Amino acid sequence: MSELSARWRAVRARSPYLPDGLLAAALTVLALVSFVTGERTPTQPRDADVLGAALVVIAAASLAVRRRWPLTVLVLAAGSTTVLYAFDYPDSGLPLVVLIGLYSVAAHCDRRTTLLATAALVAAIVVVVAPASGMDGGTLAGTIAVFLVAAVWGDRKKVEDAYHEQLELRAAEKERERIEVARRAVGEERLRIARELHDVVAHAMSVVAVQSGVGAHVIDRRPEEAKRILQTISDTSRASLGEMRRLLGVLRADPEAADPYEGGALDQLAPAPGLGALDELIGRVADAGVPVEATVEGERTAVPAGVDLAAYRIVQEALTNVLKHAGRARARVLVRYEHQAVHLEVLDVGWDAGSSLLARSGSGQGLVGMRERAALYGGELDAGPLVGGGYRVAATLRFAPA
Repeated sequence: MSELSARWRAVRARSPYLPDGLLAAALTVLALVSFVTGERTPTQPRDADVLGAALVVIAAASLAVRRRWPLTVLVLAAGSTTVLYAFDYPDSGLPLVVLIGLYSVAAHCDRRTTLLATAALVAAIVVVVAPASGMDGGTLAGTIAVFLVAAVWGDRKKVEDAYHEQLELRAAEKERERIEVARRAVGEERLRIARELHDVVAHAMSVVAVQSGVGAHVIDRRPEEAKRILQTISDTSRASLGEMRRLLGVLRADPEAADPYEGGALDQLAPAPGLGALDELIGRVADAGVPVEATVEGERTAVPAGVDLAAYRIVQEALTNVLKHAGRARARVLVRYEHQAVHLEVLDVGWDAGSSLLARSGSGQGLVGMRERAALYGGELDAGPLVGGGYRVAATLRFAPA
């Protein structure tokens, strides 16, 4: 049943006037059958003929465009019905067509138009239809009440449609704002990553410059030392070229202009941190009120400086989120060195279910930055709540051997 409903909605989306066309066709057939086979009465003795049939078709078929021209449809339906009653034709079910026409006017036109159309229709019923059909007072009052209900119902539908349209516009605006905030967050994080990678590459180039100068000085007297220096220069250069490629990839992925002087001088001149400074980071977090238990597994191999920096920033951001959002909690940090990879895991272990990251909502920009850093080194990041409270951030950063 739900599949049929979905298909019908899809058809309506492609052809919005198809339902009205089907309704008009069905009512036209029913009205013509009723007109031809209807019983003649003393008040409505006239037999069916071409004029009457034409009036029935005009009234019923006009419903096909009731959404596009609702007032015109009501005029045609009400006018044709009034003429039929005035010329003593038998009842053909056209009052239902007029009822739908009035509802359409109320649902798609302004209230002033609806009030005038309703008043004119009630006057036609009282002056023409009631005497021609021999209605008594109760039937007349009931008929007028039904048409008034149709007008009120259509007006309410119009108000509800306007309300839902406003909700959709607000939802679309919020979605645009969310996308814009996420886009800015990605851009800012990429700029920050680019700056840090620039520091890594600049440091490596400084090492190359110094080593090359020393090598040139000792190459004649100590060739073995010069060979070792050249090997160091070769290793450092290859690592720096890899970081430079990543730096260019970051800058090309975010070509929009940004303020190159954003951030303080201390941030720009401070050396780039790495996992070697993890104990210092954990100490600062503990001083802020969140105890942290750290575990390091595996042997620290020759981790490239860029990977080391990205891993440090991911742990730093995850612990910062614990400080900002978790309230009274404690954290666990796992750093596991694997073959050509570094695995990180930060757990926010709340003292109770209400103290976890789920208790408060953040902007999500921290996760955006962590994912950018993980993706930069061909890794992935997984973040989500834990069963029973708490939050988990896990990331894997990969690198090639030097």
